[in-house]
Amino acid sequence: MRFVAAAALSAVGTLQSYGINIVWDFSYDVHEFWTPEKRQVLDLVAQQFNGYILNTPDYSIYSDDVMNFTISFTDPGTGSLESIPYFPAGNQTLIIFAGARPLEGSLLGLGGPVNYGFGYSSPRGETFADLMYEADNEETFQPFAGTISLKLEADYYFGLEDAVPVGKIDLFTLALHEVAHVLGIGTSDAWKARVDENGYYKGEHVVEIVGPDGLPTTPAHLDGPYVMNATLTSGTRIYLSDIEYAMLEDLGYLAIPEPATTSFVLLAGAAAITASRRRKAS
Repeated sequence: MRFVAAAALSAVGTLQSYGINIVWDFSYDVHEFWTPEKRQVLDLVAQQFNGYILNTPDYSIYSDDVMNFTISFTDPGTGSLESIPYFPAGNQTLIIFAGARPLEGSLLGLGGPVNYGFGYSSPRGETFADLMYEADNEETFQPFAGTISLKLEADYYFGLEDAVPVGKIDLFTLALHEVAHVLGIGTSDAWKARVDENGYYKGEHVVEIVGPDGLPTTPAHLDGPYVMNATLTSGTRIYLSDIEYAMLEDLGYLAIPEPATTSFVLLAGAAAITASRRRKAS
């Protein structure tokens, strides 16, 4: 999905969090954009999803029952189409291939889930296919992999503090936007199915906040002061709003209950078929 600016070491890194287990894969970062300092920003991005978990089972137990599981995606470092063998882990894990490359004009970033295909010829393979469908349909979206690619040459601020210097593009807000696309906001069938013919998003959890008229959208994005707006004004940092988190719940992400505060009062005396899904990330 597109994120544009308004005028005005190849390695794998894992952030183990209380929420979604995001695994960053830098093997396509051919320009070595994601330096250790910038990877700290990605860790901060992942922490924004600590309150939610993927509702995905352990897919690995079906690896012997599925043939030729392949994912395809746009290489985040070169822009070429890649197709590689890769079996999803599931078990609440999301791998994100991160890179950067030259992008035209004011385009700052691209992000979205991968496409995939596979074959099977056994009952257990059919069970796996059913599980994959349950994770990706017009009601639910629970991805296992995706990509983000940011503009290689931009005047970025990649600090962890909120004070973004005037004229700088906030790397945190930009990466957060693209990761939200990986999670299905604006990109999944489940998100699109909740947008009516007039372009209003009417997912159940969002409607509880904004009312029955829903929330106006532009293609794959939101109108208003949100991370998922299609434009990012330089010199600003934005965090996900309650509305954007509600969209994740619409897509099937499980909210982790906040720890309850309990007061105790002491009282005296009281004791071979092919399955495939295709996704666009442009």
